[in-house]
Amino acid sequence: MTLARATTLENAPAADLDAVTLSYEARYRRRCVLRTDGGGEVLRDLAEATELREGHALVLVDGRRITIRAATEPLTEVRGDGIARRAWHIGNRHTPCQGEAGRLLIQRDHVLEEMLRGADGAMTGFGYPEMMAQVVAAYNAGDETRARDIFDAYMPMVRYESQPGQGLAIRKHTLTKTGVIAHPTVRKPGGGLSAASIKEVDTLADRQTVKLRALGL
Repeated sequence: MTLARATTLENAPAADLDAVTLSYEARYRRRCVLRTDGGGEVLRDLAEATELREGHALVLVDGRRITIRAATEPLTEVRGDGIARRAWHIGNRHTPCQGEAGRLLIQRDHVLEEMLRGADGAMTGFGYPEMMAQVVAAYNAGDETRARDIFDAYMPMVRYESQPGQGLAIRKHTLTKTGVIAHPTVRKPGGGLSAASIKEVDTLADRQTVKLRALGL
């Protein structure tokens, strides 16, 4: 069976055939098979990648048209002081953003949301690298609540490890305890951890273990 081909785009809705509802990402492609709201299939075969917007119409080679509808998607509203700096972070992650008076609207992104809440800069490592794999797996499975719960379970350790001047020592202490590396020595000019710091790291690790067990991890 040969699929009907849509090769051009018009900035006008069509009421004579069908419609296709697409997410933001799905609306910006050049060539793919689309399933219409009526259950049919159409080959989108444009000359170049073009953003399809609400109300546009794909024109089939036989002249018929299919209206584009924007899917309803969950968004995060960004407000408050320093909105220009927040906009920079959003642009730095190449996240789609809609600017309005006094606010920004972005697609849901749990990492970006945490940055906008106050986290800043790059996290170059973490003593529990499996955390990111667990968060991403839950998020990709469609369970955002579980992804957030996993992230929250690790967050006290993430924050403690992020201390300037101690982060690497804390990370190496953790990796040594879990058997990943042989010893926690930090090369100069870095320093080691005090007994009090080691006790705090171990306490955080114990509490983290309890939270993860409750999540089945």
